[in-house]
Amino acid sequence: MTEFFNIDGIIFHDAKTCPHNTNARYGMPQRLEKDIGIPNLIIDGDLNDVRCLSDEQSKTAIEAFIEQLEEA
Repeated sequence: MTEFFNIDGIIFHDAKTCPHNTNARYGMPQRLEKDIGIPNLIIDGDLNDVRCLSDEQSKTAIEAFIEQLEEA
């Protein structure tokens, strides 16, 4: 699928209080990067608790991730 859709990178959402609703907790980002070389970014947040989310930190992290992908 990553080749078919020409995926350059993947952004994961880590739901802090809902571990069963996040793939970031169980090593998926690391396995994908190791197995197929797809870089990833994990954004902290939650499904209900807004205290676990920082819009500014997320925006900064996403912008840096996009710059990293453009350099590759």
